[in-house]
Amino acid sequence: MAKLWVPSTIVLVCALVLSFLVSLSLPWLSALDISRVAITDDRVGDIVPWLSKDIRFGVWTACSWDFDDKKECVPRGTGYTAPIGAFENVEEKDFEIVTLTPGWTRGLAIHPVVTGVIGLALGASLSTRHTVNLFAPLICVLAAAITLIAFAIDIALHLRVRSLINRFDIPDGAPIKIAPGPGFWITLVVLVLNAVAAAILFIARRRELKGDSAYPMLSTQYQSKGFFSRFKK
Repeated sequence: MAKLWVPSTIVLVCALVLSFLVSLSLPWLSALDISRVAITDDRVGDIVPWLSKDIRFGVWTACSWDFDDKKECVPRGTGYTAPIGAFENVEEKDFEIVTLTPGWTRGLAIHPVVTGVIGLALGASLSTRHTVNLFAPLICVLAAAITLIAFAIDIALHLRVRSLINRFDIPDGAPIKIAPGPGFWITLVVLVLNAVAAAILFIARRRELKGDSAYPMLSTQYQSKGFFSRFKK
């Protein structure tokens, strides 16, 4: 059984570390955003002057970088608001703003919850108490379920960002890329890791239960002879 408990522990440790990093996200880890909008060619700042070089949406805030690589973030918190501005008509200075509202970002706070539940699953799997250890597979399933919800929220956020950006009159051929950020894909990896860990723990528990139920009923001596033979000398 130990051969299965070891890989499940390794998988849970990996899931815990990755989930923790995603939970930090912006503004502390700029690379682990959920969704991003980027201009892929620095030379076209005059073609799309309404857009920053890079806009990234994280768990706690959204940050933008101009063409001089200066970073600016909206006030961080649970359910932040991120305005996105664009020039509809540059010559007439017709400026339009669309806003990513807190309703689309508040749910991102579930990522730290995912980290906490994975930590509980890891602690239960390492516990020396049999009663606590029994719940490890179930907690893993719970962690996978919550991670699935978090991933669904990430998908909703990314689709909303894409919808907001598409409201602007973007010139044909403009090198603008709207894509999921690394935090989006890492959440998917965490989901898979949680599912794998749960499967391993359930298999280990089933083998353990089968081993405990294998008790000898009668010795071969008494099985080969009748009941009264045990009283014979």
